[in-house]
Amino acid sequence: MLFDKTRIFMNHQKSTKNYQKSSKNNQTKSLNLHFHSATKVKPSFPLSILGYLDTWILGYLDTWILGYLDTWILGYLDTWILGYLHKIEEKIMIIIEGC
Repeated sequence: MLFDKTRIFMNHQKSTKNYQKSSKNNQTKSLNLHFHSATKVKPSFPLSILGYLDTWILGYLDTWILGYLDTWILGYLDTWILGYLHKIEEKIMIIIEGC
């Protein structure tokens, strides 16, 4: 019984090592392929401009939209809604206490 468990454990370790080895080889191959494709292909002038503009649009404007406008919506409007709801709640409590 103990021998069977040890054998199963050793087989599991062996298969794990083989998987790690093959995974490492695949990562190395994909990195080499990415490096070669990145160094061989250079974008032409208009494409490089589009790249920078796209980065600017997706970066700065997205930050502005998600940052400042989101802060404004979640901050000021939330405060405004909770403030008025609190005032309405106080008026309801006064009416309930008066009955």
